[in-house]
Amino acid sequence: MPKKIEKRWIEDPDLPKGYLSVSAVDTYLTCPHSFYLQYIEGVQRPLRSVELFEGSTGHAALEFEGEEKLKLGQEVPKEKILEFYCDTFSDTRAEADWKSSEEKPDEIMDRGKVHLTKYA
Repeated sequence: MPKKIEKRWIEDPDLPKGYLSVSAVDTYLTCPHSFYLQYIEGVQRPLRSVELFEGSTGHAALEFEGEEKLKLGQEVPKEKILEFYCDTFSDTRAEADWKSSEEKPDEIMDRGKVHLTKYA
């Protein structure tokens, strides 16, 4: 089971919001300019299309499967892959532009579970 990181932050009044979250640190380590835009300037990232979101969450689950397979040296149970997929979907669903889609989030999630059950 993937280990979930609890929400933790470092409090410091000199920081833009008074604290530094795990996601802020991750953003900074990935791309300092994105950190600057998002956390200093307050520029919000645009929402991803539902199609991009659907593909990204499916890809993340397949990447998880591959990494676990290499680490454990054996097949990863489908239930573990589906659990990771559902957690990732739920944790990041706010990043998708659902207003631009006629499909509901539950429909997209169910389709992803079907694909992962068949092909993972």
